[in-house]
Amino acid sequence: MAKVKSFDRERVKALSGIVDFYYWKGIPVARKWPDWSKFKPSANQKLSMAAFSKSRSDLSLVTDRCRDYWRAAHVGVSGAWLDIYSARYLSAWKVAHVYPDVVLDIDFTPPASDARLCVKTISGGAVKVCVFKSAKTVISVTKCCKGKPSKCWGPVDPESVWCGMATVDVEKHVHVVSPSWRQTLWRNAMGTGATAALSCAAAWASLWVTDWEWDGNVFCGVILNTSDMGPFWMTVIDEFRLEVNPRVEAWWSAFPDTQPERLVFSPNVTFPAENAGSVFLPAFDVSEAMDHSPLHLEMDVSDVSFPPNSWWFDAHPYRETQPHCCCPGEWPFCETEARIGQAFGGCADWYAGGSDWACITIPEAVFSGEGKFWAAVCDDAGVPIPGPFIPLK
Repeated sequence: MAKVKSFDRERVKALSGIVDFYYWKGIPVARKWPDWSKFKPSANQKLSMAAFSKSRSDLSLVTDRCRDYWRAAHVGVSGAWLDIYSARYLSAWKVAHVYPDVVLDIDFTPPASDARLCVKTISGGAVKVCVFKSAKTVISVTKCCKGKPSKCWGPVDPESVWCGMATVDVEKHVHVVSPSWRQTLWRNAMGTGATAALSCAAAWASLWVTDWEWDGNVFCGVILNTSDMGPFWMTVIDEFRLEVNPRVEAWWSAFPDTQPERLVFSPNVTFPAENAGSVFLPAFDVSEAMDHSPLHLEMDVSDVSFPPNSWWFDAHPYRETQPHCCCPGEWPFCETEARIGQAFGGCADWYAGGSDWACITIPEAVFSGEGKFWAAVCDDAGVPIPGPFIPLK
């Protein structure tokens, strides 16, 4: 081992595999690159190596925004933020050989009054957030190594001035087993041509100028039949539209004071097939091909003004720009008839809220007295977990 004046990223990369640069007690040093080919780790060393490897895989999930907080909080503190992250991670792991939670992302904009802070962690659950005041003197990594490094590394005094729980917005959900259906419109048309494709195109052209009628069938779909009639091909198309009532009253019964935000309509499809049309919901510009069953049509309904009950939306069997034809192949005819409707069933699911962000409002009264205030995500004992200190005000 030999002391060096300094080293940078370029030099470390250039001499990787030859010279190993690192800090020893805060002093930059270098040594010959270690040969690990004959190294046989003990059981405890294997555990420590696994923990270090896990710390790196967890680090890969940390967002650039969170890394910027790490860098900003450790300006003037000896030791790179990455070294501090590693040491804090391993210090927490050594307590009970349990991998610690890690802060992955931060969403915070300093407000004029109460501070609203949101964080994402690997656990994805509620977390403890503590507020600290700036240290009177910068605490070095070397000095902290002799005490409780996980608690004092960074720009703050080791004792917090306030702690609270950041909670996750629990998703609200109502499942409707049987939506209501009602038929609205039906029309049909026929086309002929020298080939199957020409007869299909002629049938669609005729269909689009055909008037709608009411019909007793309660389903949505296109029944398309193309047949070889000898001297010509003929295509017949029947188009059915309907309306769906996903029973918003079930939502209001469960959550009378909460606006639903998302609606998932999952109808069963009878005779699903490729190139057999789709279910298109024009009010939400959402569609899905009827080549599988059930479908999963998700709508943003956060801006919809719902009545107390009996709210309906239209379902069409294709987008106007996506008509379809069938290919007869070896047979002199072909048919598609994928449909959804009352006889085939389905369900609807209403949702609101739900997030992997844990949020907390820090009262204005916490920021009393002079000095700079920082927040950190902590364990139950108030010790910061692997994550940056966040400047508040």
